[in-house]
Amino acid sequence: MKKVILWALFLISVLFLSLRLSSIPVKYLNPAQKSGIKILSIPEGADVAIDGISAGKTPFEDATLEAEEVTLNLSSGDASWSGRVILNKGTVTIVNRELSTDEASSSGEVLTLKDGNGVNVISNPQDADIEVDGKLMGKTPVRLSIQSGEHLFVLNKKGFLKRSIKAVVPPGYSLGLKVDLAISEIDLSGLGLAPVTTTP
Repeated sequence: MKKVILWALFLISVLFLSLRLSSIPVKYLNPAQKSGIKILSIPEGADVAIDGISAGKTPFEDATLEAEEVTLNLSSGDASWSGRVILNKGTVTIVNRELSTDEASSSGEVLTLKDGNGVNVISNPQDADIEVDGKLMGKTPVRLSIQSGEHLFVLNKKGFLKRSIKAVVPPGYSLGLKVDLAISEIDLSGLGLAPVTTTP
């Protein structure tokens, strides 16, 4: 008789635990890592749309996104930028843009992290000089083997404005750095052109 009572109590306990656990959402039993995005812009207060859906204004942060590639649109008056951005699981993608009315005057960078090591740097336009912590490392696109920690990346190309980015490379991660350089204004004073005059 004692065995029957013990078995009955055991089965009731198992049944109770099964019912109790079935009310817990699946995401807590098997958590999937989310992705995040942080968006900064000049000017601040730019409208943010992710995959065509309004998400807010800059500065903008969301740490509840799925790991995927998204289309990001930023706009402020006549100034805007649009691009594809990769969101990797368990990391925050950083987008920093200086908005302009034309693409040639717009600049900025997208920083992503993924498992690995080192830094991958690409730029628009290509063949920009890349310095890391004051040392020339080559031309873009380039893969750099550098230690984890904080570094200063400077991209420079003749005819374009220099761009400096301070970023941290965490241990066990590879940093992706995608940089758009803005065209610089051309100084025509040294060309020896005659001044343009009009006569009535």
